[in-house]
Amino acid sequence: MATVKSFALSQADELVGASLQAIARIVNYGSELVADGDRIMTHSYSSTVVAVLKEAFARHKHIEVIATRSGPGRTGQRIAQELSHYGLTVTFIDDTAIGLYISATNKAMVGADRVCADGNIVNGIGTYQLALAAEKAGIPFYVLCETLKFDPRLKSGQVDLEEKEPSEVVEPGRLPPQVRVKNPYFDITPLELVTGIITENGLLLPKEVISYMEKSAKES
Repeated sequence: MATVKSFALSQADELVGASLQAIARIVNYGSELVADGDRIMTHSYSSTVVAVLKEAFARHKHIEVIATRSGPGRTGQRIAQELSHYGLTVTFIDDTAIGLYISATNKAMVGADRVCADGNIVNGIGTYQLALAAEKAGIPFYVLCETLKFDPRLKSGQVDLEEKEPSEVVEPGRLPPQVRVKNPYFDITPLELVTGIITENGLLLPKEVISYMEKSAKES
C-alpha cells in the first residue's frame, strides 16, 4: 500500500513539475509577443497571463493593462490586484465597457480552461464578448495555455458549462419570482476569432490547432 501511495505521489509531483516547466516556456513565448508601449486587455483570471505580463513588464516597463471585472465573481479584481502589485499600470473596467475601451488597446490576452476537440475555447464568461470586440477592432486575440488543457475527445457543443448562484447577479426578492436569473461562469469562443494559442511548444495558429487535436486524438 505504501508503495502504491509513493508511486501516486511521485506521479503527481511529475505532473506538477511538467506543468511548471510548460508555463515557464509559455511565459517566454508570450512575453516576446508584447512590445514596449503595448496596452493589453485581459479578461477572467489566469495565472499564466499574469506571469506573461509580469515578465513582459520586467523586459519593457512601458506596458499597460486593461482588466475587466470578468463577471459577478472577483476574478477580475484578483488579476488587477496582482498586476498592480508587480508595478504595472492597470485600468479596471466593467465588462459592459469592453467595446468602449478595446480600440484603446493593441492586444488581447486570455487564458483557457479547456481547448475543445473542434478548437473552440472554454474560458470565463465574457471571453467570447472580448474576442468579438477584438475582431471588430482589428486587435489580435491570443489565448495562453498549456497543451495539457487540450481535449481531443470533447467538442465544445458537448461541454457542460458551469453555473453559479443567481444571488451573485441579483439579490433574492429583487425581481418577480417568474423571472429566471442565469449566472453562467464560462462561455465558448469560436476558434476563428483566435489569432493564435500560445503553448509550451510555441504559437499555434488556428489551422494548426485543429491538426494538433486530430493527431492527439489518434495517439490517445
